[in-house]
Amino acid sequence: MIKLFSPTPPSLRCHKLSFMDHINIPLHSPFAFFYPKPQNYSNKISQISQILENSLSKVLSFYYPLAGKFKDNNTYVDCDDTGAEYLNVRINCPMS
Repeated sequence: MIKLFSPTPPSLRCHKLSFMDHINIPLHSPFAFFYPKPQNYSNKISQISQILENSLSKVLSFYYPLAGKFKDNNTYVDCDDTGAEYLNVRINCPMS
């Protein structure tokens, strides 16, 4: 779980959803990216992953509702700084 770089201010912890938020069709769009192993493979992958984790932590501080949870029958987002799930998986086989 990637936590926010800075906590959500108490005055912004309850993000009420608008009428438009309620009539939109709920969509979940998970993404998976696959990349070939670089020729000069070393610890670069770990460094890149750390940069991505730090960047996600910082950007979630600006878009704090994305790190919260729906509450009260989806009428608002509890911006409790739960964080966002981040997975880094490595395999050693062809993806084709």
